[in-house]
Amino acid sequence: MKKYFEELTDSRQQGKIRYNLCEVVVMAIIAVTAGAEHWNEIALYCKSKIEIFRTTYGLELINGTPSDDTFQRIFAIIRPKEFERCFINWVKSVIPVPEKEILSIDGKTLRGTQDSDDNLNVIHMISAWASESQVVLGQIKVNEKSNEIPAVPELLDCIDVKDCIITSDAMSCQKKTVKKIM
Repeated sequence: MKKYFEELTDSRQQGKIRYNLCEVVVMAIIAVTAGAEHWNEIALYCKSKIEIFRTTYGLELINGTPSDDTFQRIFAIIRPKEFERCFINWVKSVIPVPEKEILSIDGKTLRGTQDSDDNLNVIHMISAWASESQVVLGQIKVNEKSNEIPAVPELLDCIDVKDCIITSDAMSCQKKTVKKIM
């Protein structure tokens, strides 16, 4: 799993690095998958599973596991597009998409994400749901000054749709999107 996150840019000051970036990312993903929802829960989970991380996942964890503040600081500097690409590549490696899989492309506005009382700055996401595998194969944030139309081809670049059946709403009935699917 660690190898999929090795291409993440580590912008921390070299002399002050105590924890390996890839190891921190892997621990956080596993903790969140196990149900941790906050930085303190992630840190507590990782501390309690340190031997499993070392034996099962091959993490060295020379300095143990980070605190909740360290997890938060490290994730604050990770470039979202890089992380997204690494995460999607990892998911593709563990969940192969079967032939004739139905991929549903759809957009959703995340509730409670507006900056103020106006609804102009809400977060809108596009995702690709694999029906048989029961997993989101890819998801991207729509540019706040745009809509789903240019975002769908960008999402399709991130996932392998070969031999899949693609479903979507009318918003995706664009020549560029259809060409990308073909």
